[in-house]
Amino acid sequence: ENEPPPPKEPATIVNRRDQFVALLDSIARILPDDRWITGQRVRYLAESEKFGAALQAAKECTVGGWWCEILIGFSLHLLGEYAAADTVYAAALAQMLPRDRCEWQSIELLIDDDTRQQYRRLPCGDPQRKAFEDRVWFLARTLFAMRGNDSRTEYYARMTMTLMLRDALAAYQFGFDDDERELLLRFGWPRAWASEGTDRRTG
Repeated sequence: ENEPPPPKEPATIVNRRDQFVALLDSIARILPDDRWITGQRVRYLAESEKFGAALQAAKECTVGGWWCEILIGFSLHLLGEYAAADTVYAAALAQMLPRDRCEWQSIELLIDDDTRQQYRRLPCGDPQRKAFEDRVWFLARTLFAMRGNDSRTEYYARMTMTLMLRDALAAYQFGFDDDERELLLRFGWPRAWASEGTDRRTG
């Protein structure tokens, strides 16, 4: 049987999020180069499924380095513009320090144990390692006829989300820790939350 659709998000939450985004919009006009503000602005617009507005907010970012590019790539991915997202993420990776670029490009979490042993023999920066990664991402594509690589940009979008969640309040019991980060990178971030009441009556 098909599961019933999830209930609509309560209006209170929708309104509070809209108020928070409006506050972030106001602050961003004053501090367009603030990394936290720009990240949370894009994050909450995306959470509201206002992907076009998230892209516009990302384009208004003036933080130095590669931060703005990953926000643009994130928003383009959510809009289904995978080829454009792939290009933007590639430009962002080119600006990163080798250590950061290696972390972003690593596919260790996504491959099986035997394949991981082969992969680990190739040091970061080795052209053979890059060729290994490119082959895995090519085979992981959802549709080979699709422009861009939606599987790779999905992973980069998840990496972007981990950075947006790292310095923000989280609904997780112990905050957004290493375990939560790994789960997000493997399976994606939660698109909805639910709570279940407990009957506290006794007797």
